[in-house]
Amino acid sequence: MKVVYTLLCCLALTAGSHAFASNGEEQPLKARATNMTRQMQRTAQLNEGQYLKVKQLTMDMLAAEENAKKLYAGEPDALNKRIAEVQEAYERDLAAILKPAQLVAYKQAQTNTIAVNGR
Repeated sequence: MKVVYTLLCCLALTAGSHAFASNGEEQPLKARATNMTRQMQRTAQLNEGQYLKVKQLTMDMLAAEENAKKLYAGEPDALNKRIAEVQEAYERDLAAILKPAQLVAYKQAQTNTIAVNGR
């Protein structure tokens, strides 16, 4: 019985991942999430468990931003508000995953990136 259940779960996950991968928008999001998480891993020294959680959180955040861009395409104020909400939730959830020193390193790297890109 356990073997049948395990097999069904594997089939469901495989079918779901193929459906997810077949969507042309999801692959670039996954690549962006991977790049962002790798960068964070370098600056905040994430452990493996944190890396996986942060990668999923980042993927969810990017997907929510893309969804907001579609929903609020003609409403820039509403779009900005929704993007801010998504970013706020991401920061809050990220703070729950990272240790305090890691969070400081992340925020410092984020500040440095904004300062360099802002010129």
